[in-house]
Amino acid sequence: MKTMLALLTLALALALPAQAAQHATDGGQVSVPLADYTALVNQPRPAPAAYAIGRSNVEATVRDRDGRKSATMEVTVQIEIFEDEWTLAPILPAGVTLAEASVDGKAVRLIERAGALYWSTRKAGVYSMRLRYHVESTGNSLPLAVPRAASTSLTLTWPETGIDLSVAPSADLKTETGDGVTRLTATIPPTSVILVSWRDIAHRPFVVSRASYMGSLGETSIAWKASFEVELFSGGRI
Repeated sequence: MKTMLALLTLALALALPAQAAQHATDGGQVSVPLADYTALVNQPRPAPAAYAIGRSNVEATVRDRDGRKSATMEVTVQIEIFEDEWTLAPILPAGVTLAEASVDGKAVRLIERAGALYWSTRKAGVYSMRLRYHVESTGNSLPLAVPRAASTSLTLTWPETGIDLSVAPSADLKTETGDGVTRLTATIPPTSVILVSWRDIAHRPFVVSRASYMGSLGETSIAWKASFEVELFSGGRI
């Protein structure tokens, strides 16, 4: 009798852990006080992004030095930091000749890292940054490095008239001339470089703006057909 009782006790001891393990794998329930549950649900969640660069205003004043164009850039940009922790916000591409940088009227330094210039802070808030720097032309194009803002308002002052200016990317582009200069305004979508190119209307009576080619393969040769779009700047004979 004692032997049977001992065997029964051992069987129960072996069965209980197995049943507990089965219940654990089937899923369980945990009860917590309502106040603790509410605190867990209402915990602040991290922002989907560490920063945002809002609208910026860019004023570019172009000068001609020995036939080569350069521009002085005056930029105001709004930056919002979402968390009270160290954040690096990219401001400009690396290689920009930066003359001045300030945030809310106080001078700051930008950090060069991974091909860009960054501003660092660990305090959440909305800041106004002002920048001044210089860029140089390459041939008949002037790449303007700018902060990659949600939207940029560009004002460009060119030191002569009789110039056909183009800006890419841009929208709502307008130009006016007076006092020996050309003033251009445009709205710029998000980008880190605005490309300004120009051509002298007075010295070039026409320009080929577009060309298309179509070829057909014969037995021993290829026959080509071409069409061109030509823009004329004067009514004289060319």
